[in-house]
Amino acid sequence: MPDWKKPDWQRLVRQHLGSSELPPDVHEEVVAEIAAHLEDQSEDQNEGQNEDRCAAGRQHGHKASAAGTRALREIEWHKLARAIHAAKLKEEVMNNRTRGLWWPALANLMIAAALLTVIGILGVEPRTFSVSHMPMALPLPWLFALPVSGAAAALLAKRAQAPLAARLIAGLAPSLVALAVFCVMPLVFLLDRWEFSGFPLPLDYFVLSAVVWIVLPILPLLLGALPFLRESNLGESERHGG
Repeated sequence: MPDWKKPDWQRLVRQHLGSSELPPDVHEEVVAEIAAHLEDQSEDQNEGQNEDRCAAGRQHGHKASAAGTRALREIEWHKLARAIHAAKLKEEVMNNRTRGLWWPALANLMIAAALLTVIGILGVEPRTFSVSHMPMALPLPWLFALPVSGAAAALLAKRAQAPLAARLIAGLAPSLVALAVFCVMPLVFLLDRWEFSGFPLPLDYFVLSAVVWIVLPILPLLLGALPFLRESNLGESERHGG
C-alpha cells in the first residue's frame, strides 16, 4: 500500500486565503472551487504509467504534494481574494438588478399591452378629437386600467428588495419606453430620410401625442406604484431598533 496521504486541498486553501469580506457560504464555495482546481492541476501534472503500482502511487503522491505546494506558493492570495470579491459582488449586483428592475419593468410593459389589447377586444372606443385636421385618440379606459400594471411592477420590485429608484422606474416603465420611442423616432426619420405619408408630423400633433402617451400615463402608473414605494414597517422598525 502507498505510504503517502492525499493533501487536504480545502484546508490548505483555507489557510492561505484567510478571512475575506465575502459571506461565509460564498467564502466556502470559493475555497471549494480553488481546492478542486488545484487538485485537478496536481493530478494532471503527475500522470504517468508504471508497472509497479505501489511505487508509482508513492511517487505520484510525493509529486502531487510538491506540485500543490508550488502552486500554492505561486498564487498571490491577496490579489486573488480581491478579484473573487469583486467578481462575486458584480454578479450579485447584476442578479439584483435583473430581479429588482428588468423583470418588473418587463412585467409592467406586458400587462399594460395586455390591458390595451383587452380593451380593444371588448370594443371600448377611445375618445377622439382632431388636431391639425388629424384624428387623435385619447385612450381613457386604458389610462384608468394602468394602476394595475404600475402596482404589479412596483410590488415585484419591492419583493426583490429593490431600492426606491428601481421600484419607481419599474412602475413607470410604459411612460419611459414611450419617451424613448418619441425621442428616437424623429432622429430615425431625419437621419434615414424615410418618406411616409403624414411625416413629418405637425408640431402640435407631435407634442399632444407625447402628452397622451408619456405624460398622462405617469399619473395612473404612479398611483398604482405608490403603495409599494414606501419602506415596509418591518424595515423601519429594524432601522430604529438598530
